[in-house]
Amino acid sequence: MRGGQDGTKWPMRPGSTLLQLSRVPHPTVVSATLMTGNICRQMLKPMMAACLYKPFAFAHHSAPTDISLHLRHLALVHPQNTRMLNSFSKKLLQRQSVPGPVRKECENGHHQNGYLNGDGESLHENGGRVVQINERSHARDPDMEEVVRSPYYSEGFRFGDTTCTEAIFILDVQLNLQPHESGAPYISSTANWPTPPTTLLRDFIQFHKTVAGAICLDSDMARYAEIAYHPPPSHDAKDIPNHISRFESDTSGSSCRLPSSPQLAMLALNYDYAGTAMPFNARHNLGIQGLLPSAIETQDMQKRRALVQLRSKETPLEKYIFMAQLRNTNVRLFYRIVCDELEELAPIIYTPTVGKACLEYSNIYPFLAPPGVPDGLYLTLSDLPNLTSVIRNYRPFPTDPSMTPQIAVISDGSRILGLGDLGVNGMGIPIGKLQLYVAGAGIDPRRTLPIVFDVGTNNETFLNDEFYLGVKHKRPSDEIFYPAVDAVLRALHEVYPDLLIQFEDWSSEHAFELLERYQNKIFCFNDDIQGTGAVILSGFINALRIVKEKDNVQPKDHRIVFFGAGSAGIGVAKQLLDYFVLEIGMPEEEAKRLFWIVDSKGLITQDRGDRLAQHKVYFARTDNNGRQFKELFDVVEYVKPTVLIGLSAVPRTFDETVLRRMGELNKQPIIFPLSNPMTQAECSYEEAMVHTKNRCIFASGTAFPVYTVPETGEKRIPGQGNNMYIFPGLGLGSIVAKPKHITNKMVFASAVALAKALTEEEIAQNLLYPSLTRIRQVSAQVAAAVCVQAVQEGLATDPDVLGYIPTDDAETTQHRGPGWERLIKFMESHMWRADQDGYGADKLVVNRSRM
Repeated sequence: MRGGQDGTKWPMRPGSTLLQLSRVPHPTVVSATLMTGNICRQMLKPMMAACLYKPFAFAHHSAPTDISLHLRHLALVHPQNTRMLNSFSKKLLQRQSVPGPVRKECENGHHQNGYLNGDGESLHENGGRVVQINERSHARDPDMEEVVRSPYYSEGFRFGDTTCTEAIFILDVQLNLQPHESGAPYISSTANWPTPPTTLLRDFIQFHKTVAGAICLDSDMARYAEIAYHPPPSHDAKDIPNHISRFESDTSGSSCRLPSSPQLAMLALNYDYAGTAMPFNARHNLGIQGLLPSAIETQDMQKRRALVQLRSKETPLEKYIFMAQLRNTNVRLFYRIVCDELEELAPIIYTPTVGKACLEYSNIYPFLAPPGVPDGLYLTLSDLPNLTSVIRNYRPFPTDPSMTPQIAVISDGSRILGLGDLGVNGMGIPIGKLQLYVAGAGIDPRRTLPIVFDVGTNNETFLNDEFYLGVKHKRPSDEIFYPAVDAVLRALHEVYPDLLIQFEDWSSEHAFELLERYQNKIFCFNDDIQGTGAVILSGFINALRIVKEKDNVQPKDHRIVFFGAGSAGIGVAKQLLDYFVLEIGMPEEEAKRLFWIVDSKGLITQDRGDRLAQHKVYFARTDNNGRQFKELFDVVEYVKPTVLIGLSAVPRTFDETVLRRMGELNKQPIIFPLSNPMTQAECSYEEAMVHTKNRCIFASGTAFPVYTVPETGEKRIPGQGNNMYIFPGLGLGSIVAKPKHITNKMVFASAVALAKALTEEEIAQNLLYPSLTRIRQVSAQVAAAVCVQAVQEGLATDPDVLGYIPTDDAETTQHRGPGWERLIKFMESHMWRADQDGYGADKLVVNRSRM
């Protein structure tokens, strides 16, 4: 998109022409038709009042004697259903001719002959109504008067005898340009671009002392603009002087056409761009004929070529960069490949490779996307005065402003995986996480928002690195940090009120504090604390089932040692404790005695002599009789655990001596080395199997290879406690149910649903987690469980979900029966697919209403 001198951007009608006018040698008329969508009631009243009761022309401030703007036509279209709105938008965008002055008269506020092309079509055929104000007669329609007079309504604004919540507002304007005596340019701009009609119209509204126009005609609201050049009749088009330059719009209706070199890069911002799969007519209409090879391919062919190239890369980081480039140039092909080859691609686009990508992010960032294609939203402390405008700047698919974000993943980069403080380099985590939301639960990629809040870094390596792209100062004090985070969250919900915010990879102290502050106030959750705990709980539930069935170890007889006491470690421990309380029926204090927590200083006890962080106090032991245990092996000897869980980010701490002892103590020891990435894992799957004589029940936080038992040749598949099993379904269920906030019981319900998602075949193989090839089926079940719990707690607000889950349906609430199956299908119906909107088709991006 191009913009005016104030940065305003405006879409254009396909095939229309925008003129860069530096001087006007002859009397000239430029007409423009603008359409805005879904005007809220607060904007409507002053907008309508300004147009009805004030003069219809004014002199623009930049050239008072040279330019006048006339409002030739005003139309308010109120659709009573979405079908009419979609039809209107599509027809308006696809119309081939430039509209002349509107001369149709109104009769009782009803549309008569069709506004689009005068061919007799009625725009209110499906119940919509068009109200017009004609400049000639200054007609004031009774319905329009009612709009202006009526007060604001909480449920919408009045349109005649109807209350409506959305409308299309159309302005048909005419600019009369006269030569300036001095010959000076009538528009001044450093970029030498003309002032767009949106700017002129905004000034028109502001001229009449209203406050709504500036918002109403902002780029976020503009759906359509058409600008036509009408030279004097005595001048042929070939006589247009050289200082009037033409820029044609592409057929997506999304942007003005630039010189060819950046044009293909701009098309990457178009959701419908399909590269070599685009047919000839689409290439012609887009003005890129000759800029692509002549072959027209299928998506399958594109996928095969991409996989050949991907698999030829020698290192995981090279593969990561290749996939990032594909995502930023052909988003639907990227997700087609990721969804089809998820087991191969998940370790590339997320852990473990994303850890290396984050370490190198400042070095590889310029090569991940074409120029001008945003990879995410970067916020800093200096942005605090202008947060809402900065947030609105992130529009990766600007051709469809209705695709507002549904979910944001935000990190401050202070604790990235097990790698520590990476600052702005942590952006790879929100990006990767949201890719898994799309692949795992079908969240529309156009409705995701990756954010890094770059407040600085305490990493001296980056502070001294000339290539580091983040803010180069130390992190602020809590007195500055917490109010800044609060301002960011408030701004996000001001711009996107229904946005689900997921906290990701914040330092342990801040992670717990932020969750405590906001969990019951805003629509949010913390995946490190809640998501990790849920996915480990799910594998833990299935591990307990296996040892109970085969070894007769009862749940209350377990002894659980955690190595690692950060946000993830304590979060997982609390989730597991909830299971013993809620499902096994143990009192909380009795259940808490099943847990021993070890940090860098040894077993956490109340009399250890150091000051414990607040989040560690809950699990501090009081029954150690003054004995302290520094080394993990000593703790194992003392506790004799049945379960050993690692979330320390200290590699190889589950060494041979520890693993052998676990094997001696248990027939099937439960070993969960959960630290990410692979280089930080407490042990590998092979090490765990070898040192426990192939008897351990294993789950890791990262992907390990299949292990072959040497004696038998049997292949054992390691469990991976990947948060991907939880957070996509938890996010989808929350987006669909729209609860006021996400509770611990909803997270717990997601874990139980995941544990139950195993097939009979998977249970027979002693698997702890389902196959990733079934991730969307699993996510649908998790999402359904979240919705059920949200309804049971009285927090769900979506009427469709409330209709699917009647409170008296015991089977559905117990995750079984026809109602449960219908609910799962309902969740699947909300999942985006890479092939759902057609691919390579010659079509326009118009008012997409699928939310």
